[in-house]
Amino acid sequence: MPRFGAPVRSIVFIAALSVGMSPGEAGAQTRIQLRVDASELPRKLIRAELELEVSSGDTLSLLYPKWIPGIHGPRGPIKNLAGFTPRSAGEAVWWQRDWRDEYRFFVVPKSDRLDVDLSYIANQPSVNSKGVDSYGFQTLGIINWNTIVMYPEGTPVREIEVGLTLTVPSGWGVGSALRSTQRQGDTITFEPVSLEELIDRPLICGKYYRQVELAQTDQASYLLHIVADDMRDLPDTDSLFVPFGHLALEAEAMFGRAHFDSYHFLLAVSDQVPRLGLEHRGSSLNSGTANCLREEDWGDSDLAYLLPHEMVHAWVGKFRRPAGMLTPDYQSDKNTDLLWVYEGLTQYLGNVLAARSDLMTSDEFRELTVLYTAFLLHDKGRRWRPLQDTELSAHILRGGSESWAFLRRGQTYYIEGALTWLEFDARIRNVSNGQRSLDDFNRAFFSAGNAEASAVPFDLEEVLSGLEVVAEGVQWRELVLERIHQTQQEFPSKWLKSGGFDLEYSTERSSLVQKREKQRKKIYEMDSIGLIVTEGAISSVLPESPADEAGLYEGLALVGVNGKKYNSEWLREAVTASAERGSVELLVLAGEDLLKYEIDYSGGARQLTAVPLEGAVDRLAEICAPLRAAD
Repeated sequence: MPRFGAPVRSIVFIAALSVGMSPGEAGAQTRIQLRVDASELPRKLIRAELELEVSSGDTLSLLYPKWIPGIHGPRGPIKNLAGFTPRSAGEAVWWQRDWRDEYRFFVVPKSDRLDVDLSYIANQPSVNSKGVDSYGFQTLGIINWNTIVMYPEGTPVREIEVGLTLTVPSGWGVGSALRSTQRQGDTITFEPVSLEELIDRPLICGKYYRQVELAQTDQASYLLHIVADDMRDLPDTDSLFVPFGHLALEAEAMFGRAHFDSYHFLLAVSDQVPRLGLEHRGSSLNSGTANCLREEDWGDSDLAYLLPHEMVHAWVGKFRRPAGMLTPDYQSDKNTDLLWVYEGLTQYLGNVLAARSDLMTSDEFRELTVLYTAFLLHDKGRRWRPLQDTELSAHILRGGSESWAFLRRGQTYYIEGALTWLEFDARIRNVSNGQRSLDDFNRAFFSAGNAEASAVPFDLEEVLSGLEVVAEGVQWRELVLERIHQTQQEFPSKWLKSGGFDLEYSTERSSLVQKREKQRKKIYEMDSIGLIVTEGAISSVLPESPADEAGLYEGLALVGVNGKKYNSEWLREAVTASAERGSVELLVLAGEDLLKYEIDYSGGARQLTAVPLEGAVDRLAEICAPLRAAD
């Protein structure tokens, strides 16, 4: 039995919890000294020492961050914790986890100082927490501070000051929105920040590191920090990054002001790091493939979409945040309603900025909206689940079964939110005869409030009022009710006519679809036989499509098509030939069995496309036009 009387203290904890008390509230302090040793990142280990001032003998609750901003769910990667040793008065002290909450630890210090040793195992695979995990490889590392810190319960995280020192592997460079005060060898000291600011400012480090200044304005500087697997993956010229300088200027023009004095794109260029994209108030954490900076055409790179999206979040979601997501700590549940604004508007504006910054063409912008529309027209989950429910259940929709996604309905608030805001933008332009646009809403709404505030909350009523100011007479409340809060038989796709277009089917795939198929190793036959094929296996069967009627399902490996050995070209040819043949025959492998399916289809090659309405104004071209002064 422990000599410090654990059974007695357990009874105290149970009694305290039974009456709703928060153990240790009175003893919670507001300063943490955090010393992080990341020198073993190549071995996938991070260690930390925390020093806190406490009240001797009082029960203290220490919390491991659970709800990390931007993740929209309680997915702090606590399962990767490899060591938790509290020490006081020179020796280890007793601790116990709260059985009701695995993120809460009870500790009884023996003096007015508590030291805590933490160890964390990096690189743990998790679809639900990879954006807030830490990673270590032979030549680079990523540190999300939430993985290697704990804090006392009872004090808002913005009132807890953290003093930070970090040791990195020998000779590694470091990039972060954190400001360093000195570097001695491989140990860096940073300016003290609140715990809220610390967790909002991740860090990348690496043997092969570059910093590029993208733009400098009267309001802010814009920097790109890159770490790579190999030196050859770091460009030796800055000309490649000119469009990202344009991105910074276009973002300032779109929102009217910057609420930061510097913005930092953190980019890991690696085939080892999983694909990452997470927003922060003055930075974003991103990753791309090892060769992503060798591309001559930014349209061939996912970075052309990723970096603008995460940058928009600095205004939409970080500075202005839905009120239900603004909590005093990382344990309180967040109300994820209004993700159609937080993520949907960001998805739209990110694409707009990409077009305005020369990261994609206006044609690609139009083709992307058509691809979104094609997905949503096949989404039958809307018949039972309104878009709002995908927001409220956001944290259970990432991951799960890969089958029948178009029946379950996933996180469609991203692309459906984007098309909703595109429709709103076009409506504003139409009712004002082109004199106003969503840019006017953005400048008024997302630059409102004290720029020094950590976040300024908003609710639905403020969104509706802001829209009414820029376009009176539009039934905004009714539109939101219809689009967001109600189930639908089919996706309305009202952005088309508002934007000056209509839908038709073409036998030719758009250039953007061809790029997406090449990048993602997919074949989109959604609008013909109703299949999406990924690396030779059926990854999606569209509900109520010919493939669905034939009885096909996800996971089947394609072996043959129309009597020939399967490859992507033969599948394309078979779909085209269906106009004369009247069917497509597939031979598939299901476990050990070879099965033959006959798809009753005679429509030939079909891809959705947008065609201009005669006499209508091309609002999409207006939307894609740059706001910055010509170079």
